Amino acid sequence: VVVICGFILLCSLLPLWLLVGKTRFYRNRQAQSHRWQLQLLRSQLLLQASVAGFVLLLAASLQLLLWQQQQEMAKYPYSEIEATLKPGYTPDARLQQGQLGGLGPTQLALSTSSFGNSFSTAMLSALDDSEFSHNVFMVKSSEHYLTFLQAKVLAGSLELAPNQLVLSQSVADKLLQPGQRYADLIGVDLAWQEPMPRNSRISGIVADLPHSGVGQQQQPMIYQLLQPNAFYQYPKLYVLTAPVLEDAGLDALDEWADQQSL
Repeated sequence: VVVICGFILLCSLLPLWLLVGKTRFYRNRQAQSHRWQLQLLRSQLLLQASVAGFVLLLAASLQLLLWQQQQEMAKYPYSEIEATLKPGYTPDARLQQGQLGGLGPTQLALSTSSFGNSFSTAMLSALDDSEFSHNVFMVKSSEHYLTFLQAKVLAGSLELAPNQLVLSQSVADKLLQPGQRYADLIGVDLAWQEPMPRNSRISGIVADLPHSGVGQQQQPMIYQLLQPNAFYQYPKLYVLTAPVLEDAGLDALDEWADQQSL
């Protein structure tokens, strides 16, 4: 990206350099009449160089963010397997517990979205008089999803349960009032809408995982137990497992998908 931007910059500046040189050539004969043109061209050249420099800086920043995310993602060397079902599926107790075929919660983690993208969104707001209201990304997963990923717990529990939410640090930081700690947020009720409004209680807070973005670009995430939904069925199921168990996970997922189609 940086190389391409640099090439575009050079190509865009070349006509201006030639025009400036031509203006200087006739400067001896028509110095007074062309001086204002030269100043105008120099101003245009400076403005264009400034814009091009900003574009190069932006491109370099994006490259740095991508590199940082790749480094963070490398800390989670899991294989991800995806299954798409039509018209969809309703999660049962085994899926909630992270059991698929002969594999259990210590060997895999289940969710309705990919680790890196495809998250659903929800509007999260406080039930008290505070003005907290934010759009967040939601991961619906098996109860031991965060434990499987070895997420760093900042307060409360990693385990997911009905009518409870685990917040990422990016969300918790927006909720904290002056003088509060993460532990003070445990047990607080929040309202969220996806698609219908409901209330859930904060049961845990974890350090940000590199789902999408790193550092200041980290996306706010909330984690909820995968539960039956009265309004729709889930179209996708994602399985995270160790690379050595990828074949076993794929076989278990195929068997489960076949059972859903019966």
